[in-house]
Amino acid sequence: MLCGFEKICLKQGERAEVVIDVSPKAFARYDSNGDLALCSGKKTLYVGFGQPCERNRALTGQKPYEIAVE
Repeated sequence: MLCGFEKICLKQGERAEVVIDVSPKAFARYDSNGDLALCSGKKTLYVGFGQPCERNRALTGQKPYEIAVE
């Protein structure tokens, strides 16, 4: 699930720091009663240019950066 993004333009060789706020709702799911409930436990956030799958890795030549959060 996409939980945040920021579009920036960089020139070749240029670097920038980007901060993306992730809402606690990004870690919630609807239960069988239709109520939104926060999910507990460890999660992995992926930072990159697409889904963290082999197909995108083959197309971009890049592996997304992984961040573990609790």
